[in-house]
Amino acid sequence: MLVFFCRLSEDWLVGVDLPYAWIKEEGERNDGVGNMALSTKYRFWRKDMLAAQESVALLANVILDTAHDAPHPGLSPGAADVETGIAYGYESLRWQRWASALYRYNGESEEGVDRGDAVFLNAVIGFRPEPPRYYEPDLMWLLEVNGEITWRSEQNSLGLRDSGGTELFVAPGFFLTYRNAALKGGIQLPVFSDLNGQQEASDYRIKVAMELHF
Repeated sequence: MLVFFCRLSEDWLVGVDLPYAWIKEEGERNDGVGNMALSTKYRFWRKDMLAAQESVALLANVILDTAHDAPHPGLSPGAADVETGIAYGYESLRWQRWASALYRYNGESEEGVDRGDAVFLNAVIGFRPEPPRYYEPDLMWLLEVNGEITWRSEQNSLGLRDSGGTELFVAPGFFLTYRNAALKGGIQLPVFSDLNGQQEASDYRIKVAMELHF
């Protein structure tokens, strides 16, 4: 994933996400470009302390249906989706922690399926082995817990049996920054699954994102 961020003010960021997915199912590769997303983050509260800072921000993302020609149908659900939520952050020289809650409004697909909305809950702890030094690479190790709760999809006002449910993941990763560029990566490991009907539980997911800040 390639992410571009532009700072409109000290507290307001806007961004564009350009994802690419590597998917392997039943022994076959089925990769493709995912849907582009527009994002924004507005920090409305901040508390400065000695070598530390706390903040709370509002988040919003619009996931556009741009992956029409993707070989994997899951990369293009046939509708635009909207996410809104709130995030908390604490940052110090050694330790950092974040938490966020997002509600996702999933649109109706081209087949007339009203895809179930979802809630994403995330908690992250970050540890920096060495204090940051100006103009030098800055590495932080991360440990995340991610929860996904999805409602049943509907078609013709009838709930689809094999849709919706709850999944929980643990995700170790890293965050490497250098000046206005950042590289974030990790592996998301499923630890709990309670899906409705006959659905396969999620496998592990590997994600790498390059961020550029302007």
